[in-house]
Amino acid sequence: MNDYVFFSAPQLKRDPLGSRVESMRTRSNILLVLLISILPATLAGQSPVRAPDFVVAGISDRLDSAQVRRLLGAPDSITSGDHPYDASGKLIDWWYPQFRVLYNGGQTVGAVWVLGSRAPTHRGLRVGDPRTRVRALYGAPASVDTASNAWVYHDADHESEVHLMKVFFQRDRVLSIFIGWVLD
Repeated sequence: MNDYVFFSAPQLKRDPLGSRVESMRTRSNILLVLLISILPATLAGQSPVRAPDFVVAGISDRLDSAQVRRLLGAPDSITSGDHPYDASGKLIDWWYPQFRVLYNGGQTVGAVWVLGSRAPTHRGLRVGDPRTRVRALYGAPASVDTASNAWVYHDADHESEVHLMKVFFQRDRVLSIFIGWVLD
């Protein structure tokens, strides 16, 4: 007589809470994966450049030369040249150890070049910082000027493409920062 032993699959008991917990765990894992994948893109896409980003060391395009002198003192030197779009106008630059303040043919500041590391931008960027810090503070640039090795960020509050911040690099470090109006 043959003795046969039949094995049956073990019966799984259904735990009413266990299935819900497992389902919640699965949803949590999916959510976590989504957050991890989205977070770097969110961080890289920092808020757009706006009005506060166009002020450095208290200097903005709302100041006239008397206000700049009160703020920074007398410039170390002053240079001037002909304005390319205004035959009677002059381009005047006031030079300081950390800055070059440009007056583009008017009485108010047209732009500021940040030349030294002691003057951070509104978000804390300094000359000498690595390129990775620029990306962390400002996100991806609107455009890249390969001829001058610079990243360009346009003012989100102006439709004009000539109000911008331009970060120049040398060996992946910030060489200088232009903030203001460019001559078009």
